Amino acid sequence: MWRKPLARMAEYVPLLRQGLRGERLRQFRLGVEPPGEVPIYLAAVNPKMLRLAGALADGVLLTWVPLAAVPQVVAEIRRGAEEAGRDPSRVDIALYLRACVTDDAEAARQWLRRDLTGYAVADVYSRVFRHYGFEAEIEGMQRAWQRGERAAAVQQISDRMVEALGLVGSAAACRERLAAFAAAGISLPVVFPIAPGGTAAELRRTLEALAPQAA
Repeated sequence: MWRKPLARMAEYVPLLRQGLRGERLRQFRLGVEPPGEVPIYLAAVNPKMLRLAGALADGVLLTWVPLAAVPQVVAEIRRGAEEAGRDPSRVDIALYLRACVTDDAEAARQWLRRDLTGYAVADVYSRVFRHYGFEAEIEGMQRAWQRGERAAAVQQISDRMVEALGLVGSAAACRERLAAFAAAGISLPVVFPIAPGGTAAELRRTLEALAPQAA
């Protein structure tokens, strides 16, 4: 883990821009012709990094943000852009959205429970999930995890949490949710298809159903 990640990122992004433009940086220079202006996206979770991304990056890449929290997250990004004298509308806001168009919603929810548990064991994500109002789920999950009860830990992730963070169900229901995220301020919804049964057909079904509104 970096010490002073904000300061390091603030230094790194301008250097990366220079390097991608073909400028020499100490002992580094691109070995190929620069492909033109390469957009830089920063993954961000916490408010300070969201504001920094708004100030420096061409785009922000988000994950696991519930629909209700999107306006708050977008506001932090725009605040960072405005404080840096940038036009907030020029900062692309992307969000990974785990999605499954399926007739077996419970299987998809169970897949998402396992995925969410894998993230929630990390302190940075557990803090964010608590901030989004899932304190009870995280408390229960972490207690079970610490006892070594992995299956029980997964089951602490409620349907409420899964439904807030994922897109599961019919094609129409998933498209409606996808549109709601876009309306809330997500300019680039990135559909992350999941396949509870482990088949390519499941992935294809989701992608084909959501492609008209997906990036």
